Amino acid sequence: MWRPTQHKHPNVKINIEMVPNDNFLTMLKTKIASNDAPMIFDLDRINTLEFAKAGNLADVSATEGLKENFSADILSQGKIGSTLYGVPLDVSAYGIFYNKDVFDKYGLQIPTTDSELKKVCETLLANGITPFGASLCRVLVSEALLLRVYLHKLRREKSKLVHGQDVIEELFL
Repeated sequence: MWRPTQHKHPNVKINIEMVPNDNFLTMLKTKIASNDAPMIFDLDRINTLEFAKAGNLADVSATEGLKENFSADILSQGKIGSTLYGVPLDVSAYGIFYNKDVFDKYGLQIPTTDSELKKVCETLLANGITPFGASLCRVLVSEALLLRVYLHKLRREKSKLVHGQDVIEELFL
């Protein structure tokens, strides 16, 4: 991907530095502290929040070509508040399974918004039912990471929607 760019713009030099994942954040923080940060790097959502809060990320919303090449939905994933700090490398879809019998019993509809999901969870909690459950086996590591992001959001909102939230936060946050 970078070679055609360098051929088209010979005055632009692109250096790619590969760093093992277990050392990446330490290396990045060290480079930032020594004023030697790379111009472009990859962060997950949780680390994006941390680096943005520390003032280590730039607003890239004025970058040429973003609005023409990415949908507003995709670009929204790189925002924190109203500031665009990056563009997602990839987009994934996740599914949540639900117990149809339980939904039918309590007259619940499949939620399509956060507020509807919150109401479903509140109804379930009021009836002694834990709204979410997750297996933490190796196969579901990506789902556990998604759960981590969602729990982080719930924690910021001081929500009590997740049974055992403290245990899960201890493991993941």
